[in-house]
Amino acid sequence: MTREKIFKRTSGGKKVPQNITAVRVALWALVGLAFLAGALTVADLRGRLPIDPGVKRLSPVEVREYQGEKLSSVTDLPDNSIKGPQHVDLETYRLGITGLVDGPQKLTYAEVLDRQRYAKVIDLFCVEGWSARLLWEGVLVRDLLQEAGAWPEADTVIFHAQDGYTTSLPRAYFEENDILLGFNMNGSPLLPETGFPFQLVAEDKWGYKWIKWVTQIELSDDPDYRGTWEQYGYSNSGDLGASKFEPLAAEESPESCNEDAGEEWCQRLKRCVDPWFTPCELGYDAAVIRRMDTIRRAASADFSYPVPTTVDWRRYPTDYQMVQLEIAGWTMEALDSDALYRIETALLEEGYRQDIHNMADGAGSGRWGFVRGGLACVLQFQAVEFYGPDEPEPDHPINENDDITVSCGRLP
Repeated sequence: MTREKIFKRTSGGKKVPQNITAVRVALWALVGLAFLAGALTVADLRGRLPIDPGVKRLSPVEVREYQGEKLSSVTDLPDNSIKGPQHVDLETYRLGITGLVDGPQKLTYAEVLDRQRYAKVIDLFCVEGWSARLLWEGVLVRDLLQEAGAWPEADTVIFHAQDGYTTSLPRAYFEENDILLGFNMNGSPLLPETGFPFQLVAEDKWGYKWIKWVTQIELSDDPDYRGTWEQYGYSNSGDLGASKFEPLAAEESPESCNEDAGEEWCQRLKRCVDPWFTPCELGYDAAVIRRMDTIRRAASADFSYPVPTTVDWRRYPTDYQMVQLEIAGWTMEALDSDALYRIETALLEEGYRQDIHNMADGAGSGRWGFVRGGLACVLQFQAVEFYGPDEPEPDHPINENDDITVSCGRLP
């Protein structure tokens, strides 16, 4: 196969072949230098080039390999935000640097980018079990804090997002590491779905620390601040390789939550899914209860309060020999007479994979098992009344006295 070539003419009129790849590299290098020098405007970054309207603009191409490393696609990232993608207006957007600082800042998008930029391939790990390797470009959070004049006693940095989400990290984390406030992912600007205008690239932290749509960086002296998911029991440090959940102190164990434990601790328990989960004396597993509350809301069904239980988890491997496990978990009972289908649909839409397919325990009963990220949920139906083939079908396929329960726990 012949190599593609172009030609340039020398002063003597002779045409000299030149490898087109080398020319392209040189051209792109010039473009890169112009970019780093600040020659490109904010409009350039967002794909709104100030050029002749007759010129057709092309969308940026996503980088899928960088310095020999394969990269994940930005289209593979699931949306697990609390309110869905946010659309930020650049005309009115300002990044606030507030709190314990000498000079509070309100920076435009262009002003944030008007400083040294850095690029790095960094892995994002989500507590739900997925991960992504991405090429990030951004500015150092450390530079922003220094320019605002963070006070010596400010030991905590709190991040606020457009959708109300918050999280925090120690100030030392940013001073001791090159942590980016990212604006480009895989060579292209962030989109509303991926956090535009800025996402915190919290390297070596779980994904719930990678806050998107950042609007404010607050300097604080409160190391006990708890963000959106941290209030549900997730680790405040967010360190990879450590437990995703905050350990309970001995005096804060579920067994100690009784009438004598104090109102403050009981209120901390109730914050998990308040006001649905109110009996604080029962204790809780934050992740399990939160998932059950998500199912409850998605199914638009009324449930009883969850109570401690033993989840009977049964599986049939390929050899059809039943494996039965007993999992410490929680059970809630559906109070709606026709909620079975809605609960099953909600489980599937929330990302659960069906693992047990309608294993009947007897006439008029059934059991469905679902798994997601190490959690198992069993949807069980037990009929108390039946009607024959010649009898008229009742108003509700499930009688109001029938038993519909959802039991969830952690797989070993």
